[in-house]
Amino acid sequence: MQLTKLIIFASAALGAVAQYDDGLYDEAVYEDSLYDNIDEYAIGAAVYKRPNGGFPPRYLVQHWNKCEKITPPIGGDVQSIRVPHGARCALYRDPHCQHVIPGGVYGPGLKNVGGLPRHAHFIKCHH
Repeated sequence: MQLTKLIIFASAALGAVAQYDDGLYDEAVYEDSLYDNIDEYAIGAAVYKRPNGGFPPRYLVQHWNKCEKITPPIGGDVQSIRVPHGARCALYRDPHCQHVIPGGVYGPGLKNVGGLPRHAHFIKCHH
């Protein structure tokens, strides 16, 4: 009787662990899909550490019409930017996003960043 209860308890615990583990896998797959199809989500832009949108983005813009700090290690070394359809993003060096870096405004698509905009520490996107 005790052995039967122990086996039932162990089976239930193992099932709970397997279900929890599967949930983590589903969450990881969902996060990866955010990077693959940015246009489907309410994300202003993805700023990459590598040219041509090298995976994964180091910083995802969280809000429209808000000056956001591009966190290190990508802030100051922006290599590429991806802007969703119908949006425009600008790169800045000042924390209030008042002075656009010359050449630092980007329209929809994936673009490599060169020159002065590469040294940006802040971004602001509009749609």
